[in-house]
Amino acid sequence: MRALETKEENSRAVRNFRERLQEVASNLEDMVWGFPNGERATYPTYSINTHLGEIQIGVPESWDTRVPHLIRFTREQGPPSPDVEINIPIEHDRKVSGLYVQSGNEYWLCSRGSFTSFRGQIKREFTFTHFDKWLVQISDMGKLASVIPVCSLASSTIANNIATFVAAVQELKQAHKEIEEQPEIVVSSSSLTSIYNWGKGAEFEGKKTAGGGPKNEYEYLHGPLCNQLMVFLGKAIASNKSVFVTNNVHVDVAIVDKVTQRANAIFEVKTSALPSAQVYSAVGQIYYYKYRYGHSETKLYLVLPSSCKSTDTQYFIESLGIAVIYGESGVFNLPNGESFAVSV
Repeated sequence: MRALETKEENSRAVRNFRERLQEVASNLEDMVWGFPNGERATYPTYSINTHLGEIQIGVPESWDTRVPHLIRFTREQGPPSPDVEINIPIEHDRKVSGLYVQSGNEYWLCSRGSFTSFRGQIKREFTFTHFDKWLVQISDMGKLASVIPVCSLASSTIANNIATFVAAVQELKQAHKEIEEQPEIVVSSSSLTSIYNWGKGAEFEGKKTAGGGPKNEYEYLHGPLCNQLMVFLGKAIASNKSVFVTNNVHVDVAIVDKVTQRANAIFEVKTSALPSAQVYSAVGQIYYYKYRYGHSETKLYLVLPSSCKSTDTQYFIESLGIAVIYGESGVFNLPNGESFAVSV
C-alpha cells in the first residue's frame, strides 16, 4: 500500500469517490455546511442510508490545494456541520489530515489520525490507541506511516464502512471529552475508554506485522467488524443496567459486569475461516482472555464476517465450547441464520 503523491492521482481518486457516492446515494443536492468558526460553504451533498442511519457526505466539485470530505450523521437542527472532516491534499502533504492510498487496483480513503475535540486537537497517541485494531502501515513517500483506513472505494459496503468510521470518531471525541472533564481518570489502552477503567494497565501482547496484500485487508476488515459488533451489543443490552459493552488492547469486545468488572461474555473477531492461523490463534486467545478477564460462566464467541461461513470452522469451534457468530453490515446471526440474541 502506498500514499498517492501527485495531483493527477489524487484527482482521479476523488472523482472515483464521488462516483461511488453517486451510486449508493438516495439523494444529491447542494447544501450549505456550517463550521465551528462561523464560516459557511456550499457543497454537493450525498445522502446515503447505512446500517447506523442516514449519513450525509459533502465533497466540492472544484478545489485549490486540498479537497474537504465532510461527513455527518443526518440531524434536523441547524445547518449541517461535519462530524468528521477529512481533507485530501492535491499533492502529497503529511500535514493534512487525510489521504488516498493505493493497494493493487483499489483506492482507499484514509486518515492520518488528526481530529479535534471541543477543546482542541486530540493527541495522535490517544487517537491511535483508540483505533489500534484499525491501523495499517503504508509506504508514505519513502517512509513507513500508520494510517486509519476509512473505506475501500471498491467495497460493496462502502457506505456502512464510512458510517462505522464516523461512529468510531464520535466515540473517540466523547472519550477524550470525559478525560478532559475528569482528569483524575487514567486513560486505559481501550478503544472505548470506560469510567470503570476495565482493562486498565493491559499491554499489547504479540507482534503487529505490516506489509501489502492480505494482511492489510485483515486489519481493515477487523476494525469495522469490531465497531459494528459494539454498536449491536450496546443496543441489545441497553435495558440491562448491570453490564456495559467495552474492550481493551487484548479483548476485541466484551460485555462486563459493572460491579465485579469481570466479563460475562467475550467476543474474538477474526476475518478468515479454516484452514487459517487466525482461527487457530483465536482458540488460545479466547481461553486466555476468559482466564484473565472472565469467570467460570463467561460465554465465549468467535465472530466472523458472513463471507467466511464454514461448516468445518463452526463444528471445530463449537466442539471447544465456543459459539460462532457471523456479522455483516451491522447485523449478527447464528450459523442457522437466526439473529444473535444477547443473553448475559
